[in-house]
Amino acid sequence: MKTKIFTLCGIFFVVTALILVNVVPAMANSPHTEGSSTHNSIQLVPPLSDPSKANYHSITINNLLDPNNPNYDPSGIDRLKSTPFSSPDNTKSSIISPMDTTDHLWWGTNIGTNSNLFGVYAYQSIYNTISLYDDGDALFAPTMRAPNGDPLELVTAYTKSGTTTNSFIQLYSFYYSNWDDVQIPIDSTFISNYVRSGDYVGELLPNSGNTEWHAYLYNWNTSTWDGIGSWEPNIGNTMGWDMWEEWYLADAWPTLPEIQSNYLTVRVGNSGNDWERVTSTYGSVDTTGTMTSEYPYGFLYNYYEWYVGPSS
Repeated sequence: MKTKIFTLCGIFFVVTALILVNVVPAMANSPHTEGSSTHNSIQLVPPLSDPSKANYHSITINNLLDPNNPNYDPSGIDRLKSTPFSSPDNTKSSIISPMDTTDHLWWGTNIGTNSNLFGVYAYQSIYNTISLYDDGDALFAPTMRAPNGDPLELVTAYTKSGTTTNSFIQLYSFYYSNWDDVQIPIDSTFISNYVRSGDYVGELLPNSGNTEWHAYLYNWNTSTWDGIGSWEPNIGNTMGWDMWEEWYLADAWPTLPEIQSNYLTVRVGNSGNDWERVTSTYGSVDTTGTMTSEYPYGFLYNYYEWYVGPSS
């Protein structure tokens, strides 16, 4: 009798668990069940669908290029001068061809130019312990851009300046063809506000008319989306991506941790809350770049979770 009772209870709990799993929305606050085991403690937050709900001009953001910031550093923009397809302005640019694939490699997910996609969201790995070897070296990983007119690229940037490897959140403007006035150091304040389980949550989203775009970070301490940078005009039909990209590392590959992008998601339609993973419906592996065999890399789930590293 006891055996039967325990068996029936076990069946009841299994069936109940299956029902609960199937009714929980994909973007609900549930434990991370996809990707690497190192991210199992991640809690999902719903993407921002309405820009008016975001917090702008947050005092928690230490933007070194904001003149109103007590830590304002106007020389900071010179630390990063590159686009995904042009050479950084550094000491190596006069020695090495800018388009030589041995010193400019990239790999990751392409997001197609679907005219019904309006925004991109992802959990992105971030570190403040990465060390590059040579002055002028740069690693942009992950670096993300939405399709369908997004003028902004949200960049996790590591650059070597002199003997120091700088770690920043940076915005590149394709509208102005230059780095935007955003340079946020990955310091203890940033980690406290924006990082959980080694990831920050970033998003690029247009206004309701898809005439302007803005970048956002999720603030865990305030449970709000913080806008960074400023609104920039739509620049027409464009490809989106989520990539691992390096400049000038090949002559001295650094020891790197595993860098991941998780839950890469796009908004379908410019209204409502229909966010969908970047599967083969919306994405593909990038085939325009060349990738090094120095680090292991691949997809955990095609094409919305990828990894590069760690060094072997």
